[in-house]
Amino acid sequence: MEITVENEELSLKKRRQFSLSENMVESQQQLLPTNLAVFSGRRTSPLCAFASSILFIYVCGIGFYLWSSNFACRLRNFGDPAPVSLSSLAFDIEQRDRYVIIKNYIKPAIHADEKNTMTFATAAIFTDLSHMPEICGKWQGPMSVSVYAPGSDFKTALRKIFNLRLANSCIHQNVSWHLYFDTEFSPSWRKIKSPEEEAELTTTTSGSYDVWIKGTFKSHGHLPFPPTLAEMLRSKKSKTKYVLVSDLHYYPSINIIPRFLELLKFKGPTGE
Repeated sequence: MEITVENEELSLKKRRQFSLSENMVESQQQLLPTNLAVFSGRRTSPLCAFASSILFIYVCGIGFYLWSSNFACRLRNFGDPAPVSLSSLAFDIEQRDRYVIIKNYIKPAIHADEKNTMTFATAAIFTDLSHMPEICGKWQGPMSVSVYAPGSDFKTALRKIFNLRLANSCIHQNVSWHLYFDTEFSPSWRKIKSPEEEAELTTTTSGSYDVWIKGTFKSHGHLPFPPTLAEMLRSKKSKTKYVLVSDLHYYPSINIIPRFLELLKFKGPTGE
């Protein structure tokens, strides 16, 4: 009798364990479809799918824009297998390291007296040229402006310059323009044309400032502004004896040129 009782107790324990395992399996089977349904519902949500597609198209569009801009600049120089002699070109062009400089690409209408005046020299990108009318009005003398214009900024910068020259007589008469850019992102050296042809000015440009755009090739391509070259251009591309090197964000005082020349008349104790 004792053996039968023990056998019955063991069988009861096994039945209880088996029933517990069955209950756990059933509960897991009940939870699994619910979780899968929720997860699948999130994946197939129309709103999420639409937002994901819009984000994908936006990212692809930006990538294609940057790729096409860089590719277009490289393609223009693809047909130049050998280096071009800069002395054979029609314009005064100089190369320094990875940069090419077109000196006096656009000249002023009036030739200044080199001995009795002073030059305002600066370097910038074309988005900073909106300060030029006020600076030229205060300076009233020769100015030398070097514009960093890589890639598509080259044509845009020329259009801004011509717009300023047509809109402001002071800029037209006094400012000489130098353009420089990276050799990798430059116009074809064999086909550098006149500034008017490079800017593709087919009609007379209006005197308004409605052509200023947002964004530059420099900013999209993450190209650094070359400060050392800019300093060199600002100090060496001026023909007058005295040069004021400044930034376009700092405006000069009114009548500073005659006041400076008057100051030079006073001699020190040594007579120099």
